[in-house]
Amino acid sequence: MLLSACADTNDTDSSKGLPSSLQPTLINNVNQLNTYVAQQRFEVRQQNATMATQINQFLGEPNQENLLLAQTAWQSAHENFLKLKPALLNDKDQLISRIDAWPIQPGFLDSLPGYPATGIVNDLSVEISAKELIHQHGITSDDEVSLGYHGLEYLLFERKVSDYIENTGLADSRQTLATASVAPAETKNVKRRVLLLSTMVAQLAIDIDTFNSQSESEIDDQASASSTLAGLIRSLQKNMRQAFRESLLLNERDLSHGGYSGTSRSALLQELNALKSFTLGQVNLAALLTTLDKTNAKSFTVTLDQAIALAATQQPSETEQTKLDLTLSALLHQLEDFELALELSAHD
Repeated sequence: MLLSACADTNDTDSSKGLPSSLQPTLINNVNQLNTYVAQQRFEVRQQNATMATQINQFLGEPNQENLLLAQTAWQSAHENFLKLKPALLNDKDQLISRIDAWPIQPGFLDSLPGYPATGIVNDLSVEISAKELIHQHGITSDDEVSLGYHGLEYLLFERKVSDYIENTGLADSRQTLATASVAPAETKNVKRRVLLLSTMVAQLAIDIDTFNSQSESEIDDQASASSTLAGLIRSLQKNMRQAFRESLLLNERDLSHGGYSGTSRSALLQELNALKSFTLGQVNLAALLTTLDKTNAKSFTVTLDQAIALAATQQPSETEQTKLDLTLSALLHQLEDFELALELSAHD
């Protein structure tokens, strides 16, 4: 999946300085990569299908029990997607900005306390359709989010069950929408909120399928495999920069990655565990990293384990949180050093 799209055409010479004896290892690593990504793609599809089922069940019968089931399914789906983060491609950035965009402006989606007329839900001039939501997404600012996991997160975790129950007032007065001469504004808004949530779920499934549709490449020589390695290291750097940003924002509820659901720390931990699986586990790059820089490879393993342990710490002290930030920064620099070593090897 990563493969040729992950690497720039001018990287194909990066294998020149690597020992020819590494060719089988390089090709094997790329095959491991394909297997890993295929497994994660399957899991993401499965978890998103479960999430869609639970959300639609909640919309059909809005109650606290169904909402909790939908929330749990959201967390599982989101964290399974995070396992694919090491495979995020540079040419997929626009799609990723729809799938996992954050932070968001809640008022862009729905009403806020003291501002009952804000948001797409309450703006009757905005049609709630997949086409229009794609148009609205990031229309003037990156945090104007109308699609993806975190728009869903807000609607599932911040809105009350009553926000999805139509026309409570009319029901209390033994009226129905059919007999009411004018439907009150809150009834229209409930219908639009329900439609918004269901449309976002449907579009997320489409975006996930689009993300997963890239075919694997045949890697049959060291040059193409090494090119893939170069692209992979750059992708890991991009993900580590985001992980560092996530760590800095862990205590900023409205800005953190998963703040509305209270899953920011578990999401970061999931990403770090995925990085370990992706470099030292299911896709084992240890031999290649050691060839590039033996000292750095050893430090990378130790630093990654430290970061995972710190991210797993519940209610960390200020000192522990600062140490996590510094450890993630160190991981980023180590990945940058691997890229530099790979570039230098091409000129040796």
